[in-house]
Amino acid sequence: MWIAGEWLLAAGILLFYLQDSALLLYHDEVAIAERWRNWKVSASAGVELAGRYLFLPNPLVPQRALFRATWTAVDGVDDGARLDAFLSQLMPFRIGCVFAWAIVLVAIPVTVLAHRSPTLLLTELLASYLVTAAMGVFAWRRRAALGLDAKAALGLIAETLLCPPYSVNYLRRLCRHHAFASDPVKFATRHCNTRDRASLRRELLDRTDIDLSFADPGSELQAGLQARRERISRSLPA
Repeated sequence: MWIAGEWLLAAGILLFYLQDSALLLYHDEVAIAERWRNWKVSASAGVELAGRYLFLPNPLVPQRALFRATWTAVDGVDDGARLDAFLSQLMPFRIGCVFAWAIVLVAIPVTVLAHRSPTLLLTELLASYLVTAAMGVFAWRRRAALGLDAKAALGLIAETLLCPPYSVNYLRRLCRHHAFASDPVKFATRHCNTRDRASLRRELLDRTDIDLSFADPGSELQAGLQARRERISRSLPA
């Protein structure tokens, strides 16, 4: 079946955005996604790809922070002040990502599919580059507070200018450079709702049980895994 080039272009824009948004988590990782009033900590979206676990954040809210963190190596650490300091730098990028989302994922596909006006399309592309360039200026000026060195900041600026769908994820890309240092389990007990805590409890206990199945009886590894299981059960009660 022949598919018009306009539809392929619109679909390609969306797929580039979704691919850039997705996280492929390792066995010992979780995603920490910001919500309107709280956070969601999750080990997967129920899909496993080549031994890694897919997590796809809400594609309608690119202005919300998204981190990945290891939940097995950190025990009880709380670095909330550092996280708050990082989040306080993100307002220009929150605004920019909303504009980029509206232009790149709504206005441009509609123009390509419906209006087919070269002038309007060029105007929208110019607006997209202006928004991305503005975020690049903020990223460069705030690079120290955002944890970026000059090379990382220039790389981020170049990638988002060269590929407009990536600009929609500007804030999420900044979050990838921020090391989430708090214990995700402890973080979930304070910032997640009851349903999300219960879901996270099941996911982490399942992962721990998988590890236990490979541990030798009476070994130091088995004792450590059992201690981890008890900590999860205690921190995230059913």
